[in-house]
Amino acid sequence: MRLADLSFNYSVLGASGFETMAGLVKNCQAYDFIYDGDFNQASDLFMQLLGDVQY
Repeated sequence: MRLADLSFNYSVLGASGFETMAGLVKNCQAYDFIYDGDFNQASDLFMQLLGDVQY
């Protein structure tokens, strides 16, 4: 639901916009990252995620 809350044109596109967003979310991995101030740990995590990317 956070995507819908952050979508500035959600009210304009309505159901069509929602269906498009739902299709995007369905085909993507999602993560919830909470930064605790440890830059090295955060950097290592993102590098690991980038290594897992499939093209």
